[in-house]
Amino acid sequence: MSKILIDFYRLKDKHSGLGYFSSQLASFFLSNRMSKKMDLTFLVPEPFEADYKDRCSTRVHGFYNRIMPRGLYNYDVWHSTSQFPNILPRYNKSIFILTIHDLNFLFEKTPFKQKKYKRRLQRLVNRADVITAISHFTKSTIEQHLSLKGKAVEVIYNGVDSPSIYAPKKPTWIQDAPFFFSIGFFTKKKNWEPIIRMMVQFPSYKLVISGFNETSYGDFCRDLISELNLKDRVILSGKISNEEKSWLFENCSAFLFPSKAEGFGMPAVEAMTMGKPTFLSTHTSLPEIGGNVAFFFQSFDIDHMVKVVKEGLEVYASDKETHENKIKEHAKKFNWQTASTAYLRLYERLLSEK
Repeated sequence: MSKILIDFYRLKDKHSGLGYFSSQLASFFLSNRMSKKMDLTFLVPEPFEADYKDRCSTRVHGFYNRIMPRGLYNYDVWHSTSQFPNILPRYNKSIFILTIHDLNFLFEKTPFKQKKYKRRLQRLVNRADVITAISHFTKSTIEQHLSLKGKAVEVIYNGVDSPSIYAPKKPTWIQDAPFFFSIGFFTKKKNWEPIIRMMVQFPSYKLVISGFNETSYGDFCRDLISELNLKDRVILSGKISNEEKSWLFENCSAFLFPSKAEGFGMPAVEAMTMGKPTFLSTHTSLPEIGGNVAFFFQSFDIDHMVKVVKEGLEVYASDKETHENKIKEHAKKFNWQTASTAYLRLYERLLSEK
């Protein structure tokens, strides 16, 4: 039986996108019938070993294995599910698959740090036998900025769980009023500023933006809300529970996501799984993820954005049931069963070609 090692080190970041990706992919690998044909070993942080050791082989991603990884060399396939792994297979011992989620450092970092991250990622691409990307946008960015030396990049979309899997719980801090919703970590790339400014022209709506906001950009947003006298209508909730998130997605009038840099765009898909009118920027991966069911901001001019939202809400309301069903159907293409099967089939194919 072929031996496959899958590096799930980023399980340690359980509240991050990579932590979610790792936990979901690991879960579906174990439930996918195809995996019975392969001997899967999960390389995990020590606190997570107990979660998997009774269901598959495990190795601990700890200090010793980073310094002396000799016991990790006897694998036919080695899959790094993070694009900057801390442990690598020995040359020519394993087929090395590298999953790249995004090149957001090209949009976020200083020129010096961009070069640093790019050099590091290029070295990993040079080591890899196969590269996978989580969207066609990420693939095109890889092809544009890295030297592939003839290597192909395969696209395997992430899955996304619908927020509806959790029992909705109304947050104690929200009142009964129509509201727009958004969610994400408060960094400049999330670009909350224009949707906050836009609220001046939506006096009968509130705006809820959830996610960790104790950052410099969070401070900027709080100052902007005060400056525009919107404290009673723009709520920065901070972190929320899955049950609260379920309620907010279920009850919002629309989901607004003006992000400037996304490798995938999970919150947008979450909104679409709920059939909600979803308003996105045209930056990076979002046009691909939103397809023909989302509404798009062609610019961040406030009057333009207001017009897009008002017209989009009218279109949606004109035939709510049809639009809701169409949006939900589009979101179904992003599911973990499909994603896990695609990775397992990739392992099988590479082993057959070995």
